[in-house]
Order: sequence, then structure tokens, then C-alpha cells
Amino acid sequence: SGIVVIAKDQVTAGALAEQMKSGLFGKRYICLTEGVPAPTSGIIDAPIKRESEDSVRRIVAEDGKSAVTEYEVLDISDGCALCSIRPRTGRTHQIRVHMAHIGCPLHGDFLYGRTTDEGYFLRCIEVEFTHPKTREQLKITASNSANL
Repeated sequence: SGIVVIAKDQVTAGALAEQMKSGLFGKRYICLTEGVPAPTSGIIDAPIKRESEDSVRRIVAEDGKSAVTEYEVLDISDGCALCSIRPRTGRTHQIRVHMAHIGCPLHGDFLYGRTTDEGYFLRCIEVEFTHPKTREQLKITASNSANL
């Protein structure tokens, strides 16, 4: 849940995709993990690929595509951690796969952790990019995330 950026035309979509590909489109998420990452901040640099050709599930594998995720624990309660996450690459399920890889899957993640009735908590709270037409540097923050 959270912020979603949608292009209104193909030219804009292409320009935004290029920013994402080159690492110039920044995103920040918050998530709730089962367990507390140790250390409480760090960078996960672990390549990701499909588990199998017909699978939705991804795994960390040496022959996968480069994937880098920066994380920081913001709060700890009842064996869970509220984390700030900055993906440096944009692989499918990257945050979910990386947090599970370090032993702290997202709380309630049906694919990489344990299912709960609430589902899992992962929310995009900030995006930064250059507007493709005006060239203005934009930083959009979710209204209820200013204190995180």
C-alpha cells in the first residue's frame, strides 16, 4: 500500500522507467517483520531470481539478478520490528525476499513467511524522482508517515 506513481502517457512512462533502471528513482517503505534484523541496520546485497520458470515466488541465488536493499530498524515490539526500507534496485518481491533471506520475513507474508488473517504490512511512504517533462526534482511523502 502507499504511494503509487502512474504515468499518463508512454513517453512519461518510458522516462520514469529509465530513472528506475538507472537508480535515480528513490523509494522508501516501512514494513513489519517477524523477528528483529541483526544488525539493526544494514545493506542486503543478494541476487534474486524466480524459484522456477512457472513460479511467482522468488529466491536468493548466485545466478540471479543483482538486488540491493538498505534497511534500518525503527522500533521493536513483541519480537517484531518496524523497519525503514530503501530498495536500491527494483526486483519483483525484492523487499519480501531479502527480509526473509536474513531471517525476518514480513509479518503475515503468505509467500515468504507465515500467513496471518491481517496479511502483511509493507507500505511505500516516500518517492523521489525528476519530473520527466518539467525536470523538477519531486519528493512525495505519504501524509501520515512524517514521524517515521
